[in-house]
Amino acid sequence: MPNCYFDVETILTDGLIIGRNEYQDIPVGTVFTALRKSKLVGEMPNLQPFDLGELANVNLRLLEVQWYRRHLDFIPRGHTAGLRLSGDGISLLAEALAERGERESVKLQCSL
Repeated sequence: MPNCYFDVETILTDGLIIGRNEYQDIPVGTVFTALRKSKLVGEMPNLQPFDLGELANVNLRLLEVQWYRRHLDFIPRGHTAGLRLSGDGISLLAEALAERGERESVKLQCSL
């Protein structure tokens, strides 16, 4: 099964998780199983992503996708969206976001 990734930017005070989907649609009901960290290395305009590895195992089910004030049944590939998740690992995600350094990103990983 191919991996899917959602690059998390922030968690709003109401719990909505904001970020960007990468390369494939992710349907509601999908379970994210890991947090990963990556970093952009190099100089502009030749920045390249470098995987820093897995931060933690999580068990977060995708319950809802908000996209431009609409609710969708999937996170569209290549788009930003707001997610509602349930399960174990939201506190780990919040901690990873608070600790990320310059040019670092935190991603939710799933398998489709």
